[in-house]
Amino acid sequence: MKPKKFLILILVTIITISCARDDLTYFKLPKGEEYFQRGYYLAHGLAACGHCHGDTSEPEANLSGGHIFYDNFGRVVTPNITPHKTGIADWTVEQVLNAIRSSLGREEEKLSIEAHEGYVWMSDSDVLAIASYLSTVPPIENSVERREIGFTDSMLKGFFDKKRREVRGYVPNINKAKKVKYGKYLVDNVARCGACHTNDPTVFSKEVYLGGGKTVKFEEGEKIAPSLLLTKDALGEWSMRDIVTYLRTGNKPNGEEVDSRFCPVNFFARSEQSDLESIAEFLISQ
Repeated sequence: MKPKKFLILILVTIITISCARDDLTYFKLPKGEEYFQRGYYLAHGLAACGHCHGDTSEPEANLSGGHIFYDNFGRVVTPNITPHKTGIADWTVEQVLNAIRSSLGREEEKLSIEAHEGYVWMSDSDVLAIASYLSTVPPIENSVERREIGFTDSMLKGFFDKKRREVRGYVPNINKAKKVKYGKYLVDNVARCGACHTNDPTVFSKEVYLGGGKTVKFEEGEKIAPSLLLTKDALGEWSMRDIVTYLRTGNKPNGEEVDSRFCPVNFFARSEQSDLESIAEFLISQ
């Protein structure tokens, strides 16, 4: 299918979602090859869905959930996102998109917003591609325990909970030819590097975009995310080649290897060279 026809298909789908909400009773999306390929590429690559939702943290893991991480409220067990009744089989398109973009569950209950931070401004075509791809994966039975947050934690820790945004209107694609701008899109809204590498502001400190300092905690342990800025204390004089090599292999210029349990470089390694170069150009531009 030509790009122009694919864009028309996307717009028709968006109009359908906007104007025929009562007809979207079950999880149905166009199954075009372009949707599948793009959704697969993102879910198993830069968007790294399986890093949290996989039964292991490998790129080809089943997306049946059960992985454990920690957010502002504590321990979280990631849900099953396969099209099984214990997963998202009976979810509407709108519910799936709300979960990805706004961290809201089927009944609009709050999900861990830190887990999807950045997805809110993923382009319509990319978020629809991921949703469409998820409808094609093998359904796997796996009921995952739901976390309940008590009133005290909800009031105290909830004060620092990040704002949930509802995206209304069309979110366009970013032109890949504009490499720095497209690289920023990939960093912020697909790979969501800032979810770990941007610190949470406190009463005594300000947020520093990609400045590191945030504690990332999984069941395996915890680490403090480093800065991604080209400063002496962070990436220093890393070249574009150094950054691309790191994203492709997980190896730093000094030979140190990153722990893929905390940074999903094993997912990033599956990306197109042009996408990794766009990310590198954006980071160097900061």
